[in-house]
Amino acid sequence: MSTFTSPNWNLEGDIYGSGDQDGCGLERSGGEIQLQAVGFKSDLDLFVTNVYGRELHGASTDGPRNEKLRFTLPAGRYVVFVRASEDSAG
Repeated sequence: MSTFTSPNWNLEGDIYGSGDQDGCGLERSGGEIQLQAVGFKSDLDLFVTNVYGRELHGASTDGPRNEKLRFTLPAGRYVVFVRASEDSAG
């Protein structure tokens, strides 16, 4: 990941079925953060990793519901992913 964004952004992308995912780099100065994945018609999960791929926080509800995360992060770089659930048809 070579591009890291600051807070307050919207991303558009396509998820093509079970296990597919899209990610975006996030650079934070530290503190509380709230992330949301909204408006999807299939079952998606939202999660955050460090730059080494270790999952730090995640949200996974059944069905096509909005996923929301709210937590505190120390200053650093992270990657936010939206992923189709393994049982999602797309």
